[in-house]
Amino acid sequence: GILKKWADEDKVNVILTTGGTGFSPRDVTPEATKKIIHKEAPAISLAMSMASFKITPMALLSRAVCGIRNRTLIINLPGSTKAARECLDAIAICIPHAVDLLLDEKRNVSRVHECLHNSCKHDPYERHEIVSPGPSNVPNRLRQSPYPMISMGDAMKIINNFSWEGEYELVELWKCHGRILADDIYSQCDLPPFRASIKDGYAVIASDGAGQRHVLGGIEAGHSPGSVKLSPGFCVRVNTGAPIPDEATAVVQVEDTKLLEKTIDGNEEKLIEILVAPQENQDIRSIGSDIGKGSLILRRLDKIGAVEMGILAACGCTEVKVTKIPRIGVLSTGNELQQAGEEARPGHVYDSNKITLMMLYKEYGYESMDMGIAIDDTKAMTDKIKNALDHADVLITTGSVSMGDRDLLKQILSHIFKATIHFGRVNMKPGKPTTFATCTYNGRTKYLVCLPGNPVSATVTSHLFAIPLLHRLSGNYTRPVVVQAR
Repeated sequence: GILKKWADEDKVNVILTTGGTGFSPRDVTPEATKKIIHKEAPAISLAMSMASFKITPMALLSRAVCGIRNRTLIINLPGSTKAARECLDAIAICIPHAVDLLLDEKRNVSRVHECLHNSCKHDPYERHEIVSPGPSNVPNRLRQSPYPMISMGDAMKIINNFSWEGEYELVELWKCHGRILADDIYSQCDLPPFRASIKDGYAVIASDGAGQRHVLGGIEAGHSPGSVKLSPGFCVRVNTGAPIPDEATAVVQVEDTKLLEKTIDGNEEKLIEILVAPQENQDIRSIGSDIGKGSLILRRLDKIGAVEMGILAACGCTEVKVTKIPRIGVLSTGNELQQAGEEARPGHVYDSNKITLMMLYKEYGYESMDMGIAIDDTKAMTDKIKNALDHADVLITTGSVSMGDRDLLKQILSHIFKATIHFGRVNMKPGKPTTFATCTYNGRTKYLVCLPGNPVSATVTSHLFAIPLLHRLSGNYTRPVVVQAR
């Protein structure tokens, strides 16, 4: 249905399908494609299979079909993003010529044939290579962005596909504020660790009932529970939170007593009257009644705030296993930038983006590194990025992502660093050219958030994309508070 509509009514030149090419009962894309194509293009399928087989033997399980309906080329790609990219890379070079042949574009076809006949070294349909900043290349730059425009919601979903990879570190309790727990935490002790009085009053034996009691003295908070032995007819004065004697079975609040006799010096109570008969365990906090030893007190991926630190301290924790925060680098780009504090140069502005973003990330608990300023030159920018990736797991850049003749960053990432650009344009203002990419560098996955150079755009897109990514990579999956506006 949809393939026929695109080919017959919409006159689409190339249709790429993804998924449904395997052995599962639901994988029927090849059969659906065969039903509507007029001619098969088996060499394209073979080229994809050969390229994929060099990477994984599982490529043998692909049943992808390629063919032609009228003047539309239809190509089945795998469902995996990585595999689809690899297959498309293998055949992309021939797609423009295939379209020219289908549309009978004789001039373009002749040019390709002539180039091949003359053993031309360069492909007539070579991919867009990095354009050096030399003025002679300016006319050859792309006039339209090769990156599809996606919605802000889709861009945020792509960011949310990435998450903490399980790395952790041990930090001292005093340094764990704002961090994310890497493991469940269990209490190392009972809280309270002794039977404690809930009120200011007198520890008594409940079975003595109401009546007169001889006062043995007082127990304050911090005293040993066994410092006074209690027997029938006697009581011990206690303060709130103080331990009570082992023999005591209730606490009577001060308000339910009456003084009958003082000591000779008048400084202590000697005899009191209990006005209300106490109940067993009245106003006593039993051992472990708040938190029992070995009980779960905080869960994995909980964020540690002031209250959580208090709980950890109360339960005897001195160090905590927390998720490892990615190393963050911030790089500014642009010939016009200079460091704040330098003598102003003609045609230059001070780099304000870097300090703004670094302090913004710090407000969220992320320390970042100053990776300097990269001028708009392919080699200089490449060297700056390499240096940044040597030290950082996440590189956040500003500038060089739009359509100007000096905006080289996306091309450098895709061609030199072989980065996967997950999105290169977002349907929003400000922030349209915001780019998110990943690459493997020295055996580790690196994340690159490339923001526009405009200070407002850089700040807005940091809130929307950079900070959520840092949260995800740190295991912080808490959602921001959403306020409904009228």
